[in-house]
Amino acid sequence: MRECATTGSSEVGDIVINRIVSYLKDKKFRDTHLEIGTAAAGTLKRIMLAYDDQQRPEFMVVDPMTYFPNQFEIVKNNLQNAGIDPKEIIFYTTKSSIAYKKILHSGKRFDFIFIDGAHKIKQVWQDLRYTNMLNTGGILCVDDYLGVPQVQIPVDMFLKKNPIYEIMSIEGRTLFIEKTSSVKNKVDILAICMIPFINLFFQWRSSYIKRFSKLK
Repeated sequence: MRECATTGSSEVGDIVINRIVSYLKDKKFRDTHLEIGTAAAGTLKRIMLAYDDQQRPEFMVVDPMTYFPNQFEIVKNNLQNAGIDPKEIIFYTTKSSIAYKKILHSGKRFDFIFIDGAHKIKQVWQDLRYTNMLNTGGILCVDDYLGVPQVQIPVDMFLKKNPIYEIMSIEGRTLFIEKTSSVKNKVDILAICMIPFINLFFQWRSSYIKRFSKLK
């Protein structure tokens, strides 16, 4: 069982959460806030509580709720214990690739997107598509950018292809980016072709390390 499942705490450090809250208060966002991968909702509740009840924007969570046993119930209990009604939040309890199509067709727009889902190249690349719904001036936050190549590689490829996203800061291992233009994201054909092979390499490396460690 993950520690956050029993403590209800965030898996993100205080320095990162404080930076998120600082940016959000400075921007005074009013459009929907999206979190991809919520764990036990430790980060979510702290961000929500940074807003006054009457001025809190809409929040949405995309998470298949399979990170640990009874995750969804733990998430809802954690929110309730913090004085937040889970019904205030729009939950998509499915893979982000499936939720993306539904949300895109709904016409939803976001002011803030926090990506902390599966740390695999293919999944991170898919999660970055949600920036198509990020408003100009909105903030994209990618956790575990530093120290996790499977996260950093697709993010760097995405930023290189789309210069309308400017790095604001890096706090701990978390990257903060601002969308500076309404220009549509460019389709990176080369990256689309490369991602499956890079993904296979990391899968092979992970399998090799596990097998090799058992032989010691």
